[in-house]
Amino acid sequence: MSRLPKILLIVLLSFFLFTSCRKKPKYPDTPVISFKSFQVYQNGEGARLTVEFTDGNGDIGLKQSDTLAPYSSDSKYYYNLYLEYYEQVNGEMKKIDLMIPFYYRTPYIEQEGKDKSMKGELAVDIVPYYYDFSSPRDTFEYSIQIVDRALNESNVVYTGKMLKP
Repeated sequence: MSRLPKILLIVLLSFFLFTSCRKKPKYPDTPVISFKSFQVYQNGEGARLTVEFTDGNGDIGLKQSDTLAPYSSDSKYYYNLYLEYYEQVNGEMKKIDLMIPFYYRTPYIEQEGKDKSMKGELAVDIVPYYYDFSSPRDTFEYSIQIVDRALNESNVVYTGKMLKP
């Protein structure tokens, strides 16, 4: 056997040993989110908000059939992604209660295998992306929170202040 195949074999074996022994990161069962981006569409009529998330037991999202308690339509947990809208009033951000809130049901993703932990992104399209058009206030932001199927509530993150067009 020449030296090249032996070296190649050693490198390949080392690679497989290294990658097979490497453990997946452990995440807490309570979801953790971080703000990634807020991109206004070119036409200015809407925006896409994206957050990154981790969840140790991979129970993010709801099935269409999840309509009985605790996910019934009269429950707080009918939705699992909550955006709260704020406007700047006298220098401070104040939550604005909307007639139609920015609450969403994210789809359930079935995890394969023994390790159910998840890391990914959630994106939501918001049209229109700001409210109270008659308001003299020009600055707004969103807070974001998700809830998993076990009803564990994530941390709350904010988009940061933005100007209305």
